[in-house]
Amino acid sequence: DQTVVSTALPTIVGDLGGYVEFYSSVSAERGSSWVGTVDLGLTYALTKNIQLDAGINLGVTRAADDWNPFVGISWRF
Repeated sequence: DQTVVSTALPTIVGDLGGYVEFYSSVSAERGSSWVGTVDLGLTYALTKNIQLDAGINLGVTRAADDWNPFVGISWRF
């Protein structure tokens, strides 16, 4: 089972935005560990339909990676 609690930050400047979220993953498998992260990121709207994003996921449980940086691109079609 996965749970995400997220909040988008209002526009920071121009097309730059951001978000903060808590991610949780719990497996029904016996002996599996709970994975929890706090995720922080920035988004930048290149156009109405294309957005860049970058951030870091910070592990808050022993089973989670300590940190995981990422970059990405999203487009709506």
